[in-house]
Amino acid sequence: MQVSLSILSQAAQMVGVFVIALLLWPVVRVIRERYLVYWAWGWALMATGLVALFLAFNTSAAGTPAELALRVVYCQCSYGFGFLLWTGSRRYATGRRIHPADLLWLPPSVGYGLLGPLLLPTVSNLFGWHAAFMAAFFLAALWQTRRFKPHGQ
Repeated sequence: MQVSLSILSQAAQMVGVFVIALLLWPVVRVIRERYLVYWAWGWALMATGLVALFLAFNTSAAGTPAELALRVVYCQCSYGFGFLLWTGSRRYATGRRIHPADLLWLPPSVGYGLLGPLLLPTVSNLFGWHAAFMAAFFLAALWQTRRFKPHGQ
């Protein structure tokens, strides 16, 4: 049986993210910090999204409405990950909790995550905007930690 490099790379990413998500939960039980809870849930969402994407591409779902649904799940889980990474980073650096105003970050990405897979025929077409939304969350997370100094410095 020949396994393509694409399937191997997808599986490696999916398993790696799942392991990160799995390993964060014992840390959360020991270090009871809210930012770690945000990050643990974020990684769990990303692992779920990658499983959905793997199933969309590598099962009988490919080319069916089920693939479309799985692509929507992937997008929503990815944006949930980005949001929780950002809010966790902010909580870590500043102590600020999630505030209702923070939810204003979600409509553009959630809307695109729902409509993008419906309107764009291939993942290649979807990916440019998807990467931009993820980059925005990553940059926001980085921005939150810009003035953070470890205790004692």
